[in-house]
Order: sequence, then C-alpha cells, then structure tokens
Amino acid sequence: MNKLKKGWWALALLAMVCLAAACGDDDGVMDRPDRTQVRYKLSLGSGWLQLYNVTVDYRTADGQLKTHEMKEDNWEFEDKVDGRYTRFTYRVTANAKRTTFDLNDSTVIALLAKDKELTYTYEFNYYEKENSAHRINPEAKGSIIKAGDVAAYVTAHPQITLLEHDIQVK
Repeated sequence: MNKLKKGWWALALLAMVCLAAACGDDDGVMDRPDRTQVRYKLSLGSGWLQLYNVTVDYRTADGQLKTHEMKEDNWEFEDKVDGRYTRFTYRVTANAKRTTFDLNDSTVIALLAKDKELTYTYEFNYYEKENSAHRINPEAKGSIIKAGDVAAYVTAHPQITLLEHDIQVK
C-alpha cells in the first residue's frame, strides 16, 4: 500500500511539473494581436441640434481623418485594421445656426420658449498592440440653459468645442 501511495504522489508531482512547463511563458511578454481598433460614441442633449450644427472629426483605425455632421442625437463609429496605427483624433465642435434672434418671428419665439438641454456624453476606446486597450469615458458634461437665457447664451457662444482628443502613441 505504501508503494502505491508513493507512486500516486510521484505521478501527481510529475503531472504538475508537466502542466507548469506547458503553461510557462518563455519570454515573459504577452503576445498581442497585431491590429488597431477604435470606437467612438457621442450622445447629445436634445437642445444641441436645435441651436447648433455639430460636427465630429475623427480618425479611422488606419489613420484616415473623417468628418461626420450630426443629424441625430446619437452617433457611434467602430473600426478595426490589421497592423499598428498610433494616432487617434476625436474632436466635436458646435457652430451656432444663428447668433441673432428676431423676437417677432413665431418660430424663434417657439425655439426660445423652452429650456435647452446642452448636455453630452461621449466614449472613446482605442486598442493598439504595444499598450493594449485605452478608454476615455468621462461623466456627462454641459448644462441646461433656461428658456430666458437661450438667445444670450448662443450669442455669447457661437462656436463651442465640446471635446478634443489628439493622441499620438509612441
């Protein structure tokens, strides 16, 4: 019985050594896939597109600079490419549709009659081989502009940069 016990222990020890050797990493470096991946998301409060033309400038996974004009409150873009690209750009600007308001015009009166939700949230994810995944996802930004202050706010802020990221990975 004693020999049988020793045999089982030796067999268990041999199995653990083989398993450890098989799982070992020779160079200590994790082998990451050679690709670049990028994802952008933007959600605007309901007042932005009523008062401003909002554009998004961004780079695709292979580095092409693109522009998207917002027509809806939500936008998302995701892209992946083989190889490594190291520059990521994400910029959102808002240009006022008008900076003067005719208070005799019924459409203008209706536009200014309600509070405007000039809030936004965004997300920016990118993955590149050397440094793995990165995520930028801040808290909601912006504010709600009271109905009586909308015209003055837009006049004082004809162009707004909501966010700007230009990242060069070394």
